[in-house]
Amino acid sequence: MSSVYTFEMLPDEMILKMCSYLRGSDVLYAFLNLRARLNLTITSYCRYVNLMAVPHHQFDYVVSQILPLIGSSIRSFVINGNWEIIISQKAFTLLFTSFISNIFPQIEKLTLKCFTGKRLFTFLDNLTDLSQLVELDIRFLREDVDDTLMRKIFASNNRRLRLVSFDNDSIALNLSEDNHKNISFPNIQELKINLESIQILLCLFTLLPNLHRLHVCVEKSSHEEDGRKLFADLSPLIYLTDFQLRFADFVGMFDTIVNILNQVPFLETLTFDLWTNDERLVNGSNLIPILPSSLKQFHFLIRYYCSESNCRIDHLLKSWPNHMRVSYSLNEDDSCLLFYTMPCCLRSTIISAKISKHVVSSWTYMEYVEDLQISDVTCLNDIIPIVKHLHRLHTLAVDAKNQPENATSLTQSIRLRLPWLKKLEVHGICELFHLLQAAPNLEYLIVEHNSIKHLLEDEPTCSLLQKQIVRLEIFRVEAIDTEQLKRIALVFNKIIEFILNIENSRTFIDSIITAALLLWKNKELFSLHIGGLMSAEATENLQEWMVHHSDLTREHSFAIAYQKNWFSLWW
Repeated sequence: MSSVYTFEMLPDEMILKMCSYLRGSDVLYAFLNLRARLNLTITSYCRYVNLMAVPHHQFDYVVSQILPLIGSSIRSFVINGNWEIIISQKAFTLLFTSFISNIFPQIEKLTLKCFTGKRLFTFLDNLTDLSQLVELDIRFLREDVDDTLMRKIFASNNRRLRLVSFDNDSIALNLSEDNHKNISFPNIQELKINLESIQILLCLFTLLPNLHRLHVCVEKSSHEEDGRKLFADLSPLIYLTDFQLRFADFVGMFDTIVNILNQVPFLETLTFDLWTNDERLVNGSNLIPILPSSLKQFHFLIRYYCSESNCRIDHLLKSWPNHMRVSYSLNEDDSCLLFYTMPCCLRSTIISAKISKHVVSSWTYMEYVEDLQISDVTCLNDIIPIVKHLHRLHTLAVDAKNQPENATSLTQSIRLRLPWLKKLEVHGICELFHLLQAAPNLEYLIVEHNSIKHLLEDEPTCSLLQKQIVRLEIFRVEAIDTEQLKRIALVFNKIIEFILNIENSRTFIDSIITAALLLWKNKELFSLHIGGLMSAEATENLQEWMVHHSDLTREHSFAIAYQKNWFSLWW
């Protein structure tokens, strides 16, 4: 007689393997408190909780019923700023008020996504008396940023924070000159941030005297005639050992970097990601002498715009010491030389597609890149030679310059493998079949309206899009008709989130909303966001309008909002 097995008889390893195919919220929703033994098995899911991309009823249940039970076990949690205006009152009280210290007493890391500067400024008032909270990870910070926000972040949670980071999608921050005088935050030891100008970087040198690790992107330089004035009276950062600088400037950059390095005398790891026309930055004879003597690792990617018709490439390469391996690539028009160390340990960078025809085998040393933006793309042939070496890519943004009639197919056969690529953003129009084929785990696609129309004309591409994409965002939509929407719904019939941004349209989006709900009816979609104008009839009582124009009822668990010309529905 054959044996009968039940789910709870399975070994922990098998249960956890099955859980790995689910979202963390699914595991908590389905298994918590079924059995004491299961609670032990899923302990890790109670420590690192992420409730992004889940249906509204599941979110509301986990926040209201499960978080109060496991809150003392949670070590890491993700909060979406967009939740604030559409979640239930009970969920709001737990996540967006001072009660957060009661629900997460042992939390160590808090990730904040999609906050505006104004909303974040207010939210920080709730971060008090969290004795274990030392890390704040801020992603996709948007508009309304006050010049005092940076200072408030450093001081939050009673100055207990040690690690603060902003992702590449967050806007650059500013700091008024009066905000840093006679004030310091010795608690901050690690910082990753985007800054508006070099002056703000120097303000940080005063604000954060105990920095050990600093990764910074600076958008513009100083307007001071004498850059040395900016560095006067600065105390050196004697604890800083890991420094990474992304800086796009052309005038006086070498002198600025000399002054910066004088303030960090004990560096052990230094990484540059630069744009310059100053030959001294690609000449080892000039650059090596200004490096700190304590330096153990030096990596760089420098785009050197050569003013001479015949750039002395061999001379520049020979200027570097033998123990440093330096290589280069040329732009197609020879206007730019790309110098880089081997290896080059950048995790994120921006590359012009003009180098694609001159990429050499040494590009395998760029394999650490996880977040890449490629500009000046004319066709897929520009992309493939670059990304074929970057097997660790997680996100890829492509800025294509061509028009639909000029979008050409791949003309060369290259074996491509992008197993970690999760997010693809395309500005302009470009063939994507080979990228999609190489990225089996791609799930998030952001494209222009013209691009999606072009992609939907190719059946092999549509087949891959249908299998892979679960989150779709279409922007720069001037107008969209029912037939186009039907085609999108047919191909993207497995998406859970759909974002459609209709720009400069005088037509109300009411009918688009109802059409989308009808087209994705009984599908997996549970998050819909459409940018555009709604009628006064709809916005007067949005919830009632939704009930009358969809299959949703008052008994359903859903949240709805319309703010700043954005309609959001979560069910």
